[in-house]
Amino acid sequence: MRLRSALRSAASIGAALLLLAALAALVILDPRVVLVTPPKTHADADVTLPPSDVSLVCLPGPISPEQEASGDEEFGHHSAATRSSLSVSSLPRGDKAAAPATYVRSLSGQSFPLEGTPTGILDADAGGELGLLQASADATSRPALVGSEITLTGGGDLRGLSAHSCSEPSENAWLVGGSTRIGARTDLVIVNPGATNAEVQVDLYSEQGYLEDLSGTTLAVAAKGSQTLSLATLVPDAERLVVHVRASGARVLSALRLSELDGITPLGTGLVTAGAGPASDLTVSGVRASKEAPASLRLLNVTEASVQASVQILSDEDPHDLPGAEDLTLDAGAVTDVSLEGIEEGSAAVRVEANGPLVVGAVTSIAGQEGARSTTWLPSDSVARTLYVPLTFELGVTSRLQLTAGERTSEIGVRFVSAGGDLGQAEEMTLAAHTTRLLTVPKDSRAAIIEGTEPVGAIAQLTATGEGGELGAVLPAAPDSEERRTLEIQIGPYG
Repeated sequence: MRLRSALRSAASIGAALLLLAALAALVILDPRVVLVTPPKTHADADVTLPPSDVSLVCLPGPISPEQEASGDEEFGHHSAATRSSLSVSSLPRGDKAAAPATYVRSLSGQSFPLEGTPTGILDADAGGELGLLQASADATSRPALVGSEITLTGGGDLRGLSAHSCSEPSENAWLVGGSTRIGARTDLVIVNPGATNAEVQVDLYSEQGYLEDLSGTTLAVAAKGSQTLSLATLVPDAERLVVHVRASGARVLSALRLSELDGITPLGTGLVTAGAGPASDLTVSGVRASKEAPASLRLLNVTEASVQASVQILSDEDPHDLPGAEDLTLDAGAVTDVSLEGIEEGSAAVRVEANGPLVVGAVTSIAGQEGARSTTWLPSDSVARTLYVPLTFELGVTSRLQLTAGERTSEIGVRFVSAGGDLGQAEEMTLAAHTTRLLTVPKDSRAAIIEGTEPVGAIAQLTATGEGGELGAVLPAAPDSEERRTLEIQIGPYG
């Protein structure tokens, strides 16, 4: 055996020597042949993708005129009409005029051009209908589009204010929020605005952890179509939910539509939209706290091992730890709620830092009369150096703008877009690392353009008056899609 192995090794060495000799002879005989030396270290390369057209999905709230017509008068559903409003804008980019854009209602097919200079604006009755805001790219850049759809029901069993920032579809979304306990309804809505069919996988997490037996549901969503799935049919009596949506074949827009009653007392309606993906350092802006209606934070550890996390409260001064949440142990796959009762009254932001990737969100509420409540779910901030924030003053709504800095101090310029399409002068400010600031918005503004030297987060806080008190909602910022067109690719050996 040893002799045979030695002979085999000698034969291999001989073959290798003959191959090297043949290659050397080839190089000598033919100078066109060049032996390439592998790189000793890897190199980085930036690849810029060509600009593509933009299509944003604008999603109506939980209440539509059709739903209202079928309501039960015994529970006061008809005590206040549901109204909806759409506001969309095509923004100038640098010294370039705004791209021509069109809003299309998905069911009726009606299309409306955006008009005005230097910004194209459209304000309309949304009609409770899903729509698409579309514009074509030019040779050098993508269009800069922003918009919102708000739905207001002033009273009745579905009293509430819901708001949706028109958003680009994606292949991957984490939706943090909702419940299927008694009185609560959570529906998963998936919209495919593309020209090809999509297959969508839905994974579910609750306080029990990753629900393996209930996850993996695959939905076929036709091109230009949508699907709605009641999560109570899959996960009844879940107190805390997180939904992970993954699409193939086409990108989709996904969201959770929520409503809740305590008997006949309305506890709010709204939408849960996707925030930042799993990360170890995340912020949530737009937290409103009061003694009558405390807020809470929802966290999911997406790894397969426990993770340690800490929670800080951000204000316009130095951040401070949330009492009792300085060192949290989060089990793998389990959804955890943390009370934010320690926050002082007013508006704040929350920072979560961990030694592993998490997804986070928060819920705030406004107490009304006779136990009624307005509830708002907040996604984690999608941070960028350039952000577009939809704003509205339609239906008696008031908007305020909140900015939150990340780990570095940022010099920020904020420009407001008026209802007439005018672009205001930049309001300049310095936002210290890990602080947040609430800004007054000029009345009838339709959007804000935020440009910073470092990545920041932003959100619009909305308030309106309904029967029995104030209603609240938020419109998250959208990062400029131009920032996502450059990819860094590593070339060379690894390890």
